Parts: sequence; structure tokens; C-alpha cells
Amino acid sequence: MPPLRERKEDITVLAEHFFRKFCVKYNRPLLKLPAAIVEALTCYNWPGNIRELENSIERAVLSCEGDELTPADLPGSVREAGPAPPTPGPKTMEELKKTTREIKQKAVEEVERAFVINALAAHEWKVSEAARAVGMQRTNFYRLMKRHNVNLPAKAQEEQGKELSELETK
Repeated sequence: MPPLRERKEDITVLAEHFFRKFCVKYNRPLLKLPAAIVEALTCYNWPGNIRELENSIERAVLSCEGDELTPADLPGSVREAGPAPPTPGPKTMEELKKTTREIKQKAVEEVERAFVINALAAHEWKVSEAARAVGMQRTNFYRLMKRHNVNLPAKAQEEQGKELSELETK
């Protein structure tokens, strides 16, 4: 799996998941992750990968003094990353069409990936339960997971393996 710095589209979904997790763990008000925080997290290069993101969110939740996170709650290295440089716009109609298609496709992929991750997280990473809850067949849900490279945590993979082997012996 590519490092987090190469999967910028995953940062928002993961950050929101960790934010909810730590708000519950530390009995903090469960608010939406502010756009300024999401932008700062997306701009950072994440050399430490997902664990560094998780630790940064936990630290921010713990250091937050009000009801809403601010960029000041983030670790200095994340705060100082700054906004991404602007991308040049298309110069021809063909470039505009191509860019528009790519943006639409990326948006759909982000929404589908978030859908899968949220469903799994809400059902303790149990694929059968998540698929049933969202109204999909398990095989189609697995296909969607594979398309968006969503892998189960190691502990959940062990449990899924046990479930599958129990089903096969019945």
C-alpha cells in the first residue's frame, strides 16, 4: 500500500475517523473537523504515515481548550507545512474537458472510499455486517473495497478469516 503522502485523498476520511474516536475516548464534544484543520493535514507530507496522523489528531483533541479544534492545536510541523501550491488551470477546451472528467472521477472515488470506510468503521470492520447495513451484497461490498484499496486492520482480517472458515465447514 502506498504511503499516506501519496494518498492525499485518504487524509480527510482518516482524520475524521480518528477525530471521532478520540472525541469519544476523551469525552470531548463531537463536532465536525474544521476546514482549516483538514487543509493543514492535507498540506503536510506525512513521513510517519497513518500512525503519525492518528497521533497528531489525538494530540490536537487533548490540547484543544475550546469546543472546536484550531490549527494551533496541531503539532508545529503539521501547522507549518503551509497550503499546497496552486495548480495551473487548463489552457484549451480539450484540457478543460479532460480536467473536468478527472475531477469528477476523483470526487466519485473519494465519496465511494469514504462510504466503505465509514460503513466498516461503524460495524467494527465486519464486512458482512457493514454490507448488510448499507444494503449491499457482501461480494459487491468486497469488490468496492478492492476497487478503492480498502484493507481491513490485521485483527479484523483474522476475525473475517475465522468467520469464512466457519461458514465453509457448515
